Amino acid sequence: MPYSYEGATAEHLTNVSNHEIPAMVTTIEEYVQSLSEATLRTYGIDVDDFNRYKVVPRLLFGRYLSEQFMLLKREADGKGIETQVYLGSQVSDIIDMER
Repeated sequence: MPYSYEGATAEHLTNVSNHEIPAMVTTIEEYVQSLSEATLRTYGIDVDDFNRYKVVPRLLFGRYLSEQFMLLKREADGKGIETQVYLGSQVSDIIDMER
């Protein structure tokens, strides 16, 4: 994965910025604003100099995507949408089952 420790190191940056990413629960800009000072230092982010055109380290982007997934899952759960998550599983087929 390009956004995990298996596929990236601290110096690797994303090749997209916030304004190029589809809407999720929160924007990367909002996410960065919510991070602790220690986390910002870890990723070399200056929150005062951050804007929607900045790229972020791939490891931070992976963390952002993971947290957005969990927020979307929680939102689905709240709406009664049943989901099952299988980490580390190979997908061999997908079937759209109408209700």
